[in-house]
Amino acid sequence: MAKLLAFFTMETDYITSESLIVMQALMRKYTWMAESVLPQLPSCMDLVHDSEGRAALIWMLGEHGENLDEAPYLLEQLIDNIGEEESSTVRLELLVSTMKLFFKRPPECQLMLGRLLEYAVDEETNMDVHDRGILYYRLLKTNMKEAQRVVCSQKEVVEQFAEDQVVELHDRLFQHFNSLSAVYSKLPSLFTSPVAPYTLGQVSAEVDGPNLTELPPADQLREVTPAMPTMVGSGSGGGAGAATAGSLLDLDPVASSSPQVAAAGPETVLTGDLMGLLQGPSAAIDLDPSFRMTPQIFQEQWMVLPEGETQRYDLVVVPLPSEMEQTMLGCDIITMASSPPNQDVIKFFFYAKQRSTGTLFFIESSITNSTSVLMATFKCTDASSLAKFREQFRKSLVGKWMPLDL
Repeated sequence: MAKLLAFFTMETDYITSESLIVMQALMRKYTWMAESVLPQLPSCMDLVHDSEGRAALIWMLGEHGENLDEAPYLLEQLIDNIGEEESSTVRLELLVSTMKLFFKRPPECQLMLGRLLEYAVDEETNMDVHDRGILYYRLLKTNMKEAQRVVCSQKEVVEQFAEDQVVELHDRLFQHFNSLSAVYSKLPSLFTSPVAPYTLGQVSAEVDGPNLTELPPADQLREVTPAMPTMVGSGSGGGAGAATAGSLLDLDPVASSSPQVAAAGPETVLTGDLMGLLQGPSAAIDLDPSFRMTPQIFQEQWMVLPEGETQRYDLVVVPLPSEMEQTMLGCDIITMASSPPNQDVIKFFFYAKQRSTGTLFFIESSITNSTSVLMATFKCTDASSLAKFREQFRKSLVGKWMPLDL
């Protein structure tokens, strides 16, 4: 800090200007620096001509002017010559700082604030400065206490600078630079609520996580209409899954709905399962078909879980998005979101819950149509179950879009 203050006395325009800009950033976090910096400001008024440097100096006078006797008079010099000020940034900062200092030292600032507001409303050509002047005028005219609350509101404590943020978070925030993420330093999913349903009629269009950075925009996400999975061997007519199993030897499609099959216990392997592709429930994780998860929980869980395992699957046939979702639903793996069809890369986000233990499973996957490759990243709350769930996911693809295990 002593070195920065020494630059103020060098009487070099660009050095003093850059020193003021840096000092302004530091004073946002270390407010105690104002005690040493404020006495140096009067000597910098006529020295600094750069607009950013002058704006930084004016900001200090407005933010900490109650501790500097000359602060109102330094601002008054600038107000009297505001018509000659070319930079709209400086004029806007002058308006804001004068308004702040008025509530701290009203007797000295009342008249000059009136002249400044008159200029901003009647003569200012820059719309930002003009509109801000009208806003302040109407606030003062309507409710003085409310105006003070708005202008002199308590600032959030700056805990760290952007350069000190985690590199991964910093890079991801830049992907949302045109949103409030740049202001809050948070991902959109952490301060927005679900508004656009695209799966199960209730899920937000914003699903984000450490490895979910390529999720399509919300307006491109499509709604997924859920359907109840057909249980093979159930007594409700068998359904598509049962008909497929019973057709391996060109058997009667309705044979699977016969009383004999319907009465089969949970450990029964159907007759049509020639290669053991359909395993009984005892060989797989018992997933809860009724479980549903909000995108907020999905996001939070994905972020706190350790780095997942990524697998590559070479497909012989690329499934349609609807086919992929229905197959996963039949395995009690629920679709959180998916990108629309007719694209080379289609992304899916799945989740599931083990019925007995409550273990949560998460999948981020993408299918590249041009290469017929499916990449899937798996995470779960119990690492000991991850390998079994990953194998269960693989078996759901075998025989449909992957070669049979011979």
